Amino acid sequence: GSDRHLLRPEEPVAAEKADALRALIARRAAHEPVQYLLGSWPFLDFEVKVAPGVLIPRQDTECVAEQAIELGRQILATG
Repeated sequence: GSDRHLLRPEEPVAAEKADALRALIARRAAHEPVQYLLGSWPFLDFEVKVAPGVLIPRQDTECVAEQAIELGRQILATG
């Protein structure tokens, strides 16, 4: 969901939140990427939805995309 904070120290843990946390822990223990657990991940200036079968945006990919954008701008400026 939109609330990534399952637990708040000032509040008692509701059973449904405890169950949700246990499920996330089990998925992570099975080596599922955090990005899949969250359902989205930031890339450049937006959030990308991610799930199994979708490549997870990485910081090095972001650098490559930024360079491609800059080269595209340069080409358009000289074109």
